[in-house]
Amino acid sequence: MSFVKNFYEILIDKEFKLVENSFDKDKLDDESRCVAVCKEVGAVLYIVGIINGKFEYKENVIRFENYFEKITSNLEFNNVVLINVIAAENITNDILEFVSINRYTPYSKFINVCWAVDILNENIIVGKGQPDKILNIKEIIADTFSKDNFEKNESVFVKNYAFKAYEERIDKLKSGGKISFFIILLNFFIFCLMELNGGSENTDVLIMFGAVEPNLVIYSKQYYRLFTAMFLHIGYMHIIANSWALWLFGSRFEAYVSKGTFIFVYLISGICASLLSVFFSGSVSAGASGAIMGILGGMVSYSFVNGKSIGGFSLYFIILFVIVSFSFDFIIPGIDNAAHLGGFIAGAVFTFIKEKLILLKQKNNRQKV
Repeated sequence: MSFVKNFYEILIDKEFKLVENSFDKDKLDDESRCVAVCKEVGAVLYIVGIINGKFEYKENVIRFENYFEKITSNLEFNNVVLINVIAAENITNDILEFVSINRYTPYSKFINVCWAVDILNENIIVGKGQPDKILNIKEIIADTFSKDNFEKNESVFVKNYAFKAYEERIDKLKSGGKISFFIILLNFFIFCLMELNGGSENTDVLIMFGAVEPNLVIYSKQYYRLFTAMFLHIGYMHIIANSWALWLFGSRFEAYVSKGTFIFVYLISGICASLLSVFFSGSVSAGASGAIMGILGGMVSYSFVNGKSIGGFSLYFIILFVIVSFSFDFIIPGIDNAAHLGGFIAGAVFTFIKEKLILLKQKNNRQKV
């Protein structure tokens, strides 16, 4: 078996994904010219281009460089790292000169390096000025040299749509936020109705429109208030602040999960927020902040489970924002701490379970394939 095929199969075992349209044949063999795989690690996308040195390696390296720099320019990653590996049994001076060209730009989002692998002598050749330690690629190459227990039958490429999924995600980001925007419009519409009927800060108006009032929920069994309260706001600053937060975080979360998941997280978080407010607040309460905290909880769980940022917001940034938000809850009077906590926990727990189930299903599907 060829080094190229062994290297590819080990990368796939390491949970790299085949990039569609990066290969020239249906089956990987000694006559294959190139293939590329990719893997997300946190907020970084790593791409390994495996180039067969027997053929037009220069053209294939340059093609990969141009293609991946273009297709990843708008992706939500902090960095995109492309490692083109030219594998050849005969390392010529031409290959050495080509690899010695310094493509490395450390402060760029798109980081581009090129290595050569001397198959006969089992050496890795890295050009001067280029990094020689990226992820664990060197170790994988070393494993490829020593691996001799592959199955003898040729493995047919299983087309997956790694980059197609990335492109679709970018399209969602560009056109996303539709549900969040609709909720914001609905909130402003109800807010205007409240202002026309006596004012959003009027307790009687709030109760009339469905705000949470503990006695009415518990003793009069008006449970609908647990739902309607999340669409009401008390004063202009309240609705402006919540609308800004909903758009900032809701539109991003909406782009990474299904519509059904987003709606469920928003609603169940809002209801749980209202429920805790009934038992721990003791006063009339309303607002979308509990549901928004649920969105933040969902973002924390999604980022933690999948190991990726959401719309440019890393897990650490989201957690920091949550900590700051809860800190303000204890400093500023009149904020319903229990509602915020209830919403956050509900969104975090549901999203964690949902994302874990999705990963389990994907793992089972890979095992079946």
